[in-house]
Amino acid sequence: MPNDAVAAEWKPVNYCTNWDRNPRVNEDAIPAIAKSIQRFGFVAPVVVWKGRERLVAGHTRIAALKSLLVADPSFVPPHAPGPGLIPVREHPFKNEDEANAYAIADNKLAESAAWDVGGLIELLQELDESAEVDIATLG
Repeated sequence: MPNDAVAAEWKPVNYCTNWDRNPRVNEDAIPAIAKSIQRFGFVAPVVVWKGRERLVAGHTRIAALKSLLVADPSFVPPHAPGPGLIPVREHPFKNEDEANAYAIADNKLAESAAWDVGGLIELLQELDESAEVDIATLG
C-alpha cells in the first residue's frame, strides 16, 4: 500500500512545527478541546505537510493535548496507543499557497454551515437527560 494511502499514523506531539502565520486565535478554545480529547480522544487526525513536517490543521487540538500533558504527563487519550501521541495525516501539498489555502478552508468552511435549531435543541435535550454526556463539554 503506498504511503499516501495511510489515513493517519500516531506520532509524538512535538513531531511537527506550528504554522507561524496561523491567523486563528485558539487560546480560549483550548480548555473545551482538552475536555473533548479527554472524553472522545482524537477522532480526527491533525494534518501535516508531508516532507516539511509543518502543521497545517489541528493547532488547537495539539495545544489542548499539550495542556493535558502538562497537568498529567502520563495522560493517554481514549484509543491512543500511549501518552504524548497524536494521529497525523500527512498530505503532500504542492506549495506554501496550497497548504495555507487548505489551512484557511479547514477552519472557515465549517463556519458557513447553519444549524437546524429545532433539531439541535431536541438532540441537546436528549443528551442532557443522559447520564453519559455532560452537554457543557460540547461547546
